[in-house]
Amino acid sequence: MTTNCAAIIAENVRRAEAGEPPNLPVPGSRPTCAFLGGPSSINGGAIEISSLTGMWSGGLDRPVVDRTGLTGRFDVDFKSAPPGGRAGAPSDLPSIFTAVQEQLGLRLEPSTARMPVLVVDRLEMPSEN
Repeated sequence: MTTNCAAIIAENVRRAEAGEPPNLPVPGSRPTCAFLGGPSSINGGAIEISSLTGMWSGGLDRPVVDRTGLTGRFDVDFKSAPPGGRAGAPSDLPSIFTAVQEQLGLRLEPSTARMPVLVVDRLEMPSEN
């Protein structure tokens, strides 16, 4: 079965623009075409790899580049210790690097790469017209 995420996302946008509450998943189930959580705990249905890399980039404070070549949408249930050894991390959870490999069959590998950077030399308040 293929999930029509475009229709689900369009409906969520319509509800937000109308000031209506979002369609929330049934407690205990994963959301569809979206995810809940953060870099160390992700629960989502029919999400793209770019959602994972974006979440991990923020949590690891460095870019995470998708080199998997995977396309499509995936159901994900992922849990790890917070990245960077942040305070309050449960000791029974694996590091994000171990959890990605064990739970998702992927690898986070450190490497260097050229990345575009935007440099702002100067910023001024706009003048009145």
